[in-house]
Amino acid sequence: MTGTFNRSAVDVDVALDPEPTAVPAAEPRPAAPTRDAVDVTRRADSVVRPWSAIVCGLPEDRTLLVVDWLLLACREAGLVGQAMPLTGRDGLHGMYVEVAADESVEAALGELPWGAVDLVVAGEHLELARAVDAGYVDADATTVVASCRRSYTTVERAVAPQHVLREREIDAIVDEHALAYHAFDGHEVARWYGLPAAAQPGLLLGALHGTGATGLDIEHLLAAIDTLGIDAPMHAEAFRRGTRLGRRAGGRVRRTRTPYQFTRRRRALVPHRSRRAFEELVARADELVDPEHVPALQEAIFRLTEFQDADWATRLVDHVATIVDAEREHAGSDLSPHHSVVGDAIRSLATLMVWPDAAWIANRKRRSERIVQLRTAHGISRRDAYDLVEHIPLDALDRAATRSKRLPAAPVDARTPPLLQPLQVERIRTTSISGAIRLRRLAASSAAREGSPRQQHELDTVDAWLVALHDALRSDHDLARIVARSGTIVQGTGAVREANRATAHAFWGRIVRQSLHVDRTAGRDDVPIARQVVPFAWEQLCRSGPLALWEYAAQVVGIALAHARGMSYEDVSAAFDAVCTARRPVEGA
Repeated sequence: MTGTFNRSAVDVDVALDPEPTAVPAAEPRPAAPTRDAVDVTRRADSVVRPWSAIVCGLPEDRTLLVVDWLLLACREAGLVGQAMPLTGRDGLHGMYVEVAADESVEAALGELPWGAVDLVVAGEHLELARAVDAGYVDADATTVVASCRRSYTTVERAVAPQHVLREREIDAIVDEHALAYHAFDGHEVARWYGLPAAAQPGLLLGALHGTGATGLDIEHLLAAIDTLGIDAPMHAEAFRRGTRLGRRAGGRVRRTRTPYQFTRRRRALVPHRSRRAFEELVARADELVDPEHVPALQEAIFRLTEFQDADWATRLVDHVATIVDAEREHAGSDLSPHHSVVGDAIRSLATLMVWPDAAWIANRKRRSERIVQLRTAHGISRRDAYDLVEHIPLDALDRAATRSKRLPAAPVDARTPPLLQPLQVERIRTTSISGAIRLRRLAASSAAREGSPRQQHELDTVDAWLVALHDALRSDHDLARIVARSGTIVQGTGAVREANRATAHAFWGRIVRQSLHVDRTAGRDDVPIARQVVPFAWEQLCRSGPLALWEYAAQVVGIALAHARGMSYEDVSAAFDAVCTARRPVEGA
């Protein structure tokens, strides 16, 4: 057992105190046997070696369920074990389980982990990161089994995104620090096997058995589930399914689809004229990016093909290919996929190139399964007389695109931007023949979108984002990661989307590109200004909203203009330092 049998009780008290001032005199217990005295790693194969574990990040009832199963299984195997709560020590919440081979070494069992443990069971990424940070995970001894998806606390949501670890970054850290790392999304895996979400503890126990970290027999674990008697049939089935997860080589378990599988499930939802090109794009995606980014690119291709056609999705794939080549040119080909800008760039492109116009909404609403859902939700059968009316929001530009490529002449002022024109609502009786015909016409009107002012407006935004991203890739890869993420700002419809678009243009043009332009005149020993300004402005945008960004954008543009008129780089750097200085609270407030 790692770090358990080689210290006395007095040593433990000193080690656990973060700032020891004085150790009270106490009568120490007899020193626990050392590894040389009790060989716990070189036992016969038929005897389970002792081990220690931390169970954290699960709801209290599920934590106790896993711990009780482990202790009951140890009792069935003739081992001695105990479990003690970790009451927020090092920010970690959970249970500490320690197992001894027999009663002769039971006195050596500790109430708290003295270092790295043999096994960490986690149900949440944040708790898993805390366990690594506290030193409970060791690359030579610790096996980590995690059933979790990334969820953000209130404090994390108030901090800039670049200061918060994401799921793939935590996965990479744990995989680096652990002997073996087995992770899966418990809710998603339960859905694969037709199990309820409450089967997560059974899946975890099965994954533990599959790793072989405990050495407990399957009969002992199944007997523990049956003895406890809490949803025994469900958890026994989940245990058998989870065993397969633990027997994998390691890493996060994902159900990756081959191009054929992805196409087979989605091609029926794609317009017939686009299916062949859609299949070619999906196959091209598998060759274009790293395996970690293939699912995101496939999903983006499907969204854009469903939104308009495969020609529109081809533009996204071409943009991704350009970004991949640029990153390899400026950052090297040995860059880890977890630190690449490609994943964020794919998500930003999918957000920028899909907007809910009339054709897209109609295509979503005319599906047969949507009508079935409406009937089920309202308790309507085919024998009943029913009348359902749905609303499709159409602005003036969308209505014009469904008729022709020309803009409407009348009631709206010509000086009003198209996306700021007031919304109109069209009432469509979706369960009538005339309503179905109207929906089909709206869906078919996507062909009329080619070359429309609305589409050109959206493409101009994509081009502005691409220019800023390529400039950042040539300068600094960390800045490029922020710019790659920033494309997701442009969301919403109508005036909301227009306001978000203006904010994004201010960030790309007035902050990113202006600061990079100033850095081109810097000396070899000067600190780049963009490395300081861009993360600060992005943090202010995420924390305080668009108004704060516009304030800093105006200041950055003013300093850049002063630099263009002859201000020295030292004065420019001092001015940017003043801009990026955090505002201190007023004393006595």
